[in-house]
Amino acid sequence: PADVKAIEDQIMAMKSQIPTIKTMEWGKDVSVENLQDGFTHAFVVTFETPDGLKVYSPHAAHQAVVKSLGPIKDKVLVFDYVVGDAIPPAATIATAGKLRHVVMFQFKEGTTPAQVKAIEDKFRSLPASIPEIKTFEYGTIVGDRGANAGLTHCFLVTFDDAAGRTVYLPHPAHK
Repeated sequence: PADVKAIEDQIMAMKSQIPTIKTMEWGKDVSVENLQDGFTHAFVVTFETPDGLKVYSPHAAHQAVVKSLGPIKDKVLVFDYVVGDAIPPAATIATAGKLRHVVMFQFKEGTTPAQVKAIEDKFRSLPASIPEIKTFEYGTIVGDRGANAGLTHCFLVTFDDAAGRTVYLPHPAHK
């Protein structure tokens, strides 16, 4: 536990050390769907522009986290995405204390662009159907540093609390 706490603190300290970081947030898994594949922590780092990532990745503070995490991590999944849509625009609602639901996809080989767009459109329509959704973002994953496991899309849905997610999961629009 002390090693994990030290990493959590070290990661969050990057906000004051790397000037291109706009916001940071983190949390431990509280999923009820059991689709998290053993991952226990999520850290979301937001940059003003995709170029911010070019400063972040090689920065000494980030590299120190990578080095510290190396001996104690079981596995890691890293992906970067450019926001394709956000509701409300720019995701203006503060997320501290909110429940974040992250969904990432790797579509099957042969999936057509029209099929992918249909999925994107269905996800984008969810906030209009499910008022418990407080913010919604999605984007396509960019770059390939070898750690994104082939994932291509990320959807980030925010609820006030677990009760909102409880409404969302079985909701017909989600299904």
